[in-house]
Amino acid sequence: MSRPTLDSETQTAEPYSQPWIGPASEDLADPRESRRIGLQLPLLFRILDHLDEEDLTPRQRIRTLSRLKRPLLEMVEALSRLGPKGSDPKVSALEPSPSSGRHLIERVCRNLDHLLQDLDRGRFRAKPKDDEDWRWTIRQLFAFLGRQIEQGILEARPWPPRTWLRLHDLFEYLIERGGLELGTGSSKLGRGFDPETVYKRLLLLGLCPQLVGARKLDEDVANQLMRWAIESRLVEPSGRLGEYGLILVETSQDAPARFRAQPQDAPWRGWVLEPPADFLAFAGLRRPSLSLADPNGDPRALRYGSR
Repeated sequence: MSRPTLDSETQTAEPYSQPWIGPASEDLADPRESRRIGLQLPLLFRILDHLDEEDLTPRQRIRTLSRLKRPLLEMVEALSRLGPKGSDPKVSALEPSPSSGRHLIERVCRNLDHLLQDLDRGRFRAKPKDDEDWRWTIRQLFAFLGRQIEQGILEARPWPPRTWLRLHDLFEYLIERGGLELGTGSSKLGRGFDPETVYKRLLLLGLCPQLVGARKLDEDVANQLMRWAIESRLVEPSGRLGEYGLILVETSQDAPARFRAQPQDAPWRGWVLEPPADFLAFAGLRRPSLSLADPNGDPRALRYGSR
């Protein structure tokens, strides 16, 4: 199968037409299923790598990525059900395994980053359609990064480098660009999509050790996570320096949010995440609570007692 090319007459990106990745077989021991995955996986990698290098307009890149989305997700789903060899760092990304699914998503995110950079260039910001393309790109980045992060937690597997950093950068980019106002639920990404809630949900998910290796989220837990994300706040760290029991969101780090029981005296770029008390109980996070009668008590800890 030839790689996607740019049609010189129509000037549209022509992605591959075959093979189409249909619903994955439940029987992954079937040699035909293994052979199908083994043949199509390298092709998807080649397409994504070539697409990232090709000089295309944003519309051409979006058209190709849109057509690739379904087969990519079906391939990632099929790969996630393969055996544990994907945890072996010696296994090639081209050899079918759960880790090759993570590499596929990383390639998609790289292409979406490229697309977002193109859309931010002045020559591609002249038409209303370009705003639609920008919103589509942001939504896709949140979706693929979110899948990568959630799958890494539920399967107890490491994230590809820059996964969390990409998410932090994307969220900061939206704020700096004026596409999001913290704490309002308002954004320029269209009705029904709140990037702040999506971001906070992933931060909360990364704070729950009992979900690591769970394979899938229980429906009740999934609903609770969404409620907790809506109720959580992201606040500036400047007024929290020296306080006990903070959840730090360090956006310059390629890492999830982290709980720090002891005071954080050095400033950092990012936020303090303040979730509701029932989330703290669910995640097993206990904020220090010092008694007023304790002569060695530190008053900075009092406001972060259990609540």
